[in-house]
Amino acid sequence: MIHVFKYGPRTVVILLTIAVVALFCLPALADDTAKAGRDISKKWSDAIVPVKAVIKLRVAVEGKEVENREYEVEDVAAVIDVSGLAVVSLTSIDPGEVLNEYAAASSDKYSISTDVTSLKMTFSGDNETPCKIVLRDKDLDLAFITPSAKPAAPAAALDLGQAGKLEVLDTVIILSRFGKIANKEISVTLNHIQAIVRKPKTFYIPEQQPTGLRTGSAVFTTAGKLAGVLLLKRVKPQKEAILASNDLKILPIVVPTEDIAEIVKSIAQTGKEK
Repeated sequence: MIHVFKYGPRTVVILLTIAVVALFCLPALADDTAKAGRDISKKWSDAIVPVKAVIKLRVAVEGKEVENREYEVEDVAAVIDVSGLAVVSLTSIDPGEVLNEYAAASSDKYSISTDVTSLKMTFSGDNETPCKIVLRDKDLDLAFITPSAKPAAPAAALDLGQAGKLEVLDTVIILSRFGKIANKEISVTLNHIQAIVRKPKTFYIPEQQPTGLRTGSAVFTTAGKLAGVLLLKRVKPQKEAILASNDLKILPIVVPTEDIAEIVKSIAQTGKEK
């Protein structure tokens, strides 16, 4: 007869003790993560601000304009400097290029163009502040925006100097804001890193949630370090595959803090609009 269990009584007691300790530690770990999320929210929530853009949309078919109207979009911006400099999804506030790519890939001969006619951030105190775009990075889906006039007081800003590193399945804390439906209240959620793409540039892929992930949200490690900002990775649609393929053309990703900090340095050096 083959004996599957050959452990003595002492070994069994030790194993049972470990199992019981682990069982009681799980709630403690969950409590620690929840506390970390609350601490991050308390410290950094003022640096996550609503942003509102008014966009003029023009649609032309075979060169003839068939639509010309304005519409309003709302998103979240992550403030990264006390001057009010912030990052927001370029696709969110200026979707013209994306829309035009899909138009070009369709069978119909039409084109789409957009212009941002108004851009405002709402800092603490519910004051809408007119802003301007100082730099666009299409590859990273980044728009750097800043108040048109110098703020009267320093803005609450995230710390780019404390960058957090992530690995697959790491727990992250996402700091965002709801829209008007929830009075633009701060939102704190837990997520996990599903994958890491390292070439040609590193970015993190969070778990995709049914409720969606709002661009411009800040992503923190459980230790409270800024890992990056939620933006969009997109693939230019191909005419033959635009309807046939089930493959994702747009994917929420976390752009690492180091990449954002590097671009901020170039803004400080050149001071020029891109």
